[in-house]
Amino acid sequence: MNAVRRYAMFIDGDWVDTDDRFEIRSPATEELVATVAKGGVEHTDQAVAAAQAAHEDGRWRRTPHALDEYTEEKFVHLDLSGRLDRRAYALLLSTPPS
Repeated sequence: MNAVRRYAMFIDGDWVDTDDRFEIRSPATEELVATVAKGGVEHTDQAVAAAQAAHEDGRWRRTPHALDEYTEEKFVHLDLSGRLDRRAYALLLSTPPS
């Protein structure tokens, strides 16, 4: 049996944990695989206040976009991968049932 992973919330640059938890179970075995901190109203208020402050002081605008890390070569690979996925799906749909 694997150890059950325990996840906290990330609010305003800090990991915030709670005793109240959501349970994440495997759909195949119903085995408990993880627990996630269940935030309350106070956590929501903290997160909203942190997001608003980041927006107002410009931190949010200065945060690098995730796509900034992609090079042209990676985009070519992603495009090719998408084309292959669509072609495989089309072939799957056109294959007579056995």
